[in-house]
Amino acid sequence: MNNEQEINLKDLVIPLWKGKYKIIIISLLFPLFVLSYELIKFSFSLPIEYRQTIIFNFEGVEKGVYPNGSIFSPNDLLASNILKRVYDNLGLADKGIDYDKFTSAINIRPGFNGDDILKNTATEIAKQDKKIPIEDFNKIVNTYLANINAYALQSALLTLDDAKLGLGDQLAQNVLSAIPKTWAEYSIRELGVMNAFSENIFVRVSGNVSNEPVVMVSQLADFQNLLSAKVNQLRKNPRALSIKDKKSGLTLTDLSYKLGEIDKYQINVLRSIVMDNQIYSTDIGFFESFRKGQLEKLERERGEIKRIIAVYDDVSTQFDQSSTGLGTALTQDSSNKKLSDATIYSPQYGDGLVNSLLELGGKMADPAFKKELLNKKIELSTQLQKIETEIQIFTGNGNGNGNGAMEKSTIIEHINKSANELDNLADIMLDIVNQFNSYAYNNQGSLYTLNGANSVQSYSLNDSRIPLKLALAFVLGFMIACAAIWIRRLQK
Repeated sequence: MNNEQEINLKDLVIPLWKGKYKIIIISLLFPLFVLSYELIKFSFSLPIEYRQTIIFNFEGVEKGVYPNGSIFSPNDLLASNILKRVYDNLGLADKGIDYDKFTSAINIRPGFNGDDILKNTATEIAKQDKKIPIEDFNKIVNTYLANINAYALQSALLTLDDAKLGLGDQLAQNVLSAIPKTWAEYSIRELGVMNAFSENIFVRVSGNVSNEPVVMVSQLADFQNLLSAKVNQLRKNPRALSIKDKKSGLTLTDLSYKLGEIDKYQINVLRSIVMDNQIYSTDIGFFESFRKGQLEKLERERGEIKRIIAVYDDVSTQFDQSSTGLGTALTQDSSNKKLSDATIYSPQYGDGLVNSLLELGGKMADPAFKKELLNKKIELSTQLQKIETEIQIFTGNGNGNGNGAMEKSTIIEHINKSANELDNLADIMLDIVNQFNSYAYNNQGSLYTLNGANSVQSYSLNDSRIPLKLALAFVLGFMIACAAIWIRRLQK
């Protein structure tokens, strides 16, 4: 009886084997129907997400800085002023697009996911001994993070969710193209991020000089020193030396020469005349107060620099003792005088100066320290000589009556002439700087390039559930085909 009730597996398998082609066909038809449905859906549906890959190609991008040194982030493209300009330029308000929805529909994310670097890092760790030191492990991880951060800044993926806006294909692509273009124009023209040299002088001394001759000539000297410093700073770049001003044809070398001539034969002569003859001053009391005030200020600066130089001499001596083995480090031998004990600091020093010197003292073991120390001392000595020269100008009693000298009106005329010449040289330098920055910009390329055409993500074909739907359809078709064959077998 039990044998009669047992299920014969052959009766189940053999019919299925005989109908295997029907089962395969039916099993494939179901996912084919699902795929056809998705294709039809895709054909009649609009894309909901547009994508644009942006490659940043300016110098310094891997460090997160623009060429002028300011901080860079891909999120700069989504700054409110950038999106507002794009919104207005494309006239989206007239098309009924809400600004808040517009900004919320646009996003940006790094265009690099770091998979390859992660695999290389994991491989490197796997090659290490099982007992890898924590220092080595942290070093590998830090290197990985640094590489990730660098690559993440070099490209970005700009996306627009059109389901919120309904812009359509052409307008959505126009938006994605306009955002980086607007950002680049704003950054270059208004922020000057591509300027390789940005420390220019825009103030004009001719319109800012005082009516008092003794002050006027001092202002001219200050402006001349400032302009000369900027010219010499730009001359350190070899490319800038060959650039000529478009109107005058002058180069930076010419500017340096002319500034020196103005300083020697105009400003210094005028200062000597004005300081030696108080009669040129409108107010004799003001003249004397100005002279004494400047003299006291210069004497304080001279005393301060002399004391600083003495500190550097003491530090240099300690360094020599430490490096030759004739003495001990300042902090290791309490019998020797410490730097802070050996020097009485002037109240003019700040905590910053003291901390700077102590930090330098911590570099005693560095061979480059002595060279750095010597350069700082030479710099201070040069500054001291300039102050000594200034003191000589103000040490006269100013009692000259101007007899045999030029008239006061002539003095003021010469002062104004020198001021105009300095302003003209400042304009020439501005033109040279603009040409230099333009050269740097042309050689570095624009801020970005677009990687191919805009790509779109459609709702249907990019649905992550489609593979699952096809698999379920195949299983369902298989089960239905098997059930149909068994039912037919039972009916027979």
